[in-house]
Amino acid sequence: MLTLAGQLIEAQVEPDTSSVVGIDHARSWHPNSSITAPVVSHPALSNWAVESTVVVTSTAISMDHLLCLVDDIGIVQHATGSVPLLSSGYCVDDVARLVPIAFARRDDPEWHRIAARSVSFLSLALEDADALRAEDLAVNRRLGLEPQTRFAEPQQSCMYNFMSFDRRWLGEPCRGDHVGRAALGLTSVLGDRNFAVVAERVLRRLFEEPCRGDSLHQVAYTALAQAEAPWLTTSKSLRGRAAVILQAVEHNAKPGWHWVEPTLRYDNGLFPDALIAAGMQLDDQAMIEVGLTLLSWLDARCDAGNHFRFPGHRGAAPGVDLADTGDEQPLEAVALAKAHLRAWRATGSTWHRSRATVADQWYFGRNWSGAAMVDEHGGCFDGLTRQGVNRNQGAESTLAAIASMTAIASAFAAPASFRRVIDIRQPAAAPLRLMSGSSQTPSAKNGTGIAMSGGGWSSAAPPTGPRHG
Repeated sequence: MLTLAGQLIEAQVEPDTSSVVGIDHARSWHPNSSITAPVVSHPALSNWAVESTVVVTSTAISMDHLLCLVDDIGIVQHATGSVPLLSSGYCVDDVARLVPIAFARRDDPEWHRIAARSVSFLSLALEDADALRAEDLAVNRRLGLEPQTRFAEPQQSCMYNFMSFDRRWLGEPCRGDHVGRAALGLTSVLGDRNFAVVAERVLRRLFEEPCRGDSLHQVAYTALAQAEAPWLTTSKSLRGRAAVILQAVEHNAKPGWHWVEPTLRYDNGLFPDALIAAGMQLDDQAMIEVGLTLLSWLDARCDAGNHFRFPGHRGAAPGVDLADTGDEQPLEAVALAKAHLRAWRATGSTWHRSRATVADQWYFGRNWSGAAMVDEHGGCFDGLTRQGVNRNQGAESTLAAIASMTAIASAFAAPASFRRVIDIRQPAAAPLRLMSGSSQTPSAKNGTGIAMSGGGWSSAAPPTGPRHG
């Protein structure tokens, strides 16, 4: 018997002459029940060696802590331990993450109310920003001044982000990651016309704006949202956002560094996920190949042998050991899991499916410390430090863990039970190759092993790469 978060979990280790690590997921999932997920106790299983098949019986993940953070406005940002820190108020980022989780469970009246209020919160963040812009213009007209506002880009759709616990917006409306996250969250409700009537109105506004000056993360979030709701935008707009990401890749690529930014910062799986999604929607194989190559490089950079070691909160520059980059953030595991699930859908490769599972299991002890990041109430700890877990359980972390489990469950089995054995061996490394249309060798352009001209990037197979972390 293994113990995880106060619950007894049965595990059985059996020899396997085929040297395949199999994880037998017996999992049921339904929008109105607790989400079930694979559970791993890393120290007790000693390792995830290829000499054995590990059969783990899953346990339900409670939604109690998430409901503790949610109120009639939104979801409280932070917590001290498991106690909501009301003074931290709310933010668009977290409410946007809450929307798909609540919407998936909307058959339950309580979750239906939460989903509806969350969509309303995101809409209000835009509506109140519009009202402030209109007020500025009216004042300037009365004073005979130029028709300008306090907004740096008056023509763009800005949103408030932070709201205090007493329901006052804090700071000025602006562009930023929260705008892209709001768009992505709202795409999850478009299947219900009663929600879509509000969501579509906001999405059309956010999609029609140019991405000039937006952060790379906002561009990627919005591109991903456009790929999820292509009927609300244009191919030209989606391709334009994808081009911004591709240009950033080319600008930052150098020997040993095949990434969108000069450092690995946060929510890193977002970028390959966005490129693969955009490429699939645009039927652009070259774009998909770039996304797959980015994903394979990120996977290899975070691969610590039998688990992932993610970049810490300080970010990871080239040549820096990931163990020296600060506290691992739960957001990284779900971002990588979702990117691999997207790649699985794009390629049919079971390698991507299995790597998504490994990322998901980070929450259940498949990490460098063997510590379970989720407790018996479903709260996820805010970080994994050198000293152990950061025991605060804020909204971002808890939502990340539930989102990861929801994505895995939905991809494999929803709404029925499933039972599969997954091969988590990585394929042998293969050289990167040029796509048709380019005359250069892979290293001729910049020494990175990836050709940045011609038909784009291509990888014969996901490389194993060196072990990091």
